[in-house]
Amino acid sequence: MPESPELHGWKQIAGYLRVSIRTAQAMEKDQGLPVHRGPGTKSPVYAFAAEIDRWYALKSRPPERPERPDQLPSRRRWLRYGVIAGASALTLGGFELAFRRLRWMWAGVPGSCQVQGHVLIVYDRTNAELWRYTFPEIMSRPPTPCVFADLSGHGRRETLFIAVPLRLHATACMVCFGADGSRRWTFYPGKTVIDNRGRQFSPPYSVLQVVAFRTGASKADRIVVASVHNYSFPAQLAILDPAGKVVAEYWHRGHLTHIAVADLDGDGEPEILAGGVNDAPEIGQATLLVFDHRHLAGATPDAHGGSYFQGIPPFPAKHTVFFPKSPISQGLEFNRVREVVIQADRILVEVVEGTAEDGHEAVDYELNFRLEILNVTPDDAFLNRLRELQRQGQIPDEPAYLVVELLKRGVRVL
Repeated sequence: MPESPELHGWKQIAGYLRVSIRTAQAMEKDQGLPVHRGPGTKSPVYAFAAEIDRWYALKSRPPERPERPDQLPSRRRWLRYGVIAGASALTLGGFELAFRRLRWMWAGVPGSCQVQGHVLIVYDRTNAELWRYTFPEIMSRPPTPCVFADLSGHGRRETLFIAVPLRLHATACMVCFGADGSRRWTFYPGKTVIDNRGRQFSPPYSVLQVVAFRTGASKADRIVVASVHNYSFPAQLAILDPAGKVVAEYWHRGHLTHIAVADLDGDGEPEILAGGVNDAPEIGQATLLVFDHRHLAGATPDAHGGSYFQGIPPFPAKHTVFFPKSPISQGLEFNRVREVVIQADRILVEVVEGTAEDGHEAVDYELNFRLEILNVTPDDAFLNRLRELQRQGQIPDEPAYLVVELLKRGVRVL
């Protein structure tokens, strides 16, 4: 066993598995994912990549099923199988032709990536290796390490990689590689900002998420990047040009850790959705911001209409959604958005009822594209914690359905 854990916290564990935090937690509970905890009930979790690899290999191995003589097909069944196979030959031939055509179309088109120690490996959509690049340090595996985008509009996709060295207190930048694997540019997020109380926040900042999107009739993709300060609350939401230069940015009071893109109003131009938290003392709530990508500027307005950051004018988002703290998070500094998912006609927002993203208790909010609440669904961990606190007399003994209804009514859309 390694001397020190390789993966610290649920976020790194989920990133290594390329699943959500909740899925990773369920895998530990239901499938025996090897996760360790230090002494005490509130100790952080950690895991070893080698143990997870062994667990996954055993989990993926198909069970052995030796055939018994009485299980072998009879002669009549073999004849029936032969007739069915013959009748299907032409159809299967058509499928084979279509599959070959798809493989021809997918060959050479970046589709996935893998991090192995110092090395980033990019594969095409047929899982054939395209190229590899070696970094001077061992890289960790963020939840979405690579995004593929056609930044030039010429039909050749670049690779955008969130580079995070696997060491304590490492910060993440974003590296752009050309279609041939050549390193084109590196984006280091953030800048020095001063808040309205005179506190200065200088780099480094860390890239958390990158999303590529296309505007109107454009043939080229654009990039939106969410980044946070390495130890405190300022967050930058930036749109980059094909050379990695910032063309528009918004500064937020709190973290914006999850972004998505969707055309909510049907005008042919996408909106940018950024979820996280506004942790200003007078607010302290999970937050979803919606921006028109053509009007991204300024900073979060404070309660009096001013800016939280000196020299950056206040700029309200197109829409702001605040998700209320629940009875189990009332005594905490804030709750926060942990995931934003766009479906065909709705938005799914997962809010964790605590200050850490790897908390267990969460509430799922389902909204339509007009930002109207459709459903509110607490998870089992939330309901268990709610009942526990009620038994201890720490919160009112209200039925769960009433708590859910109050959460639904407490959502504010500005």
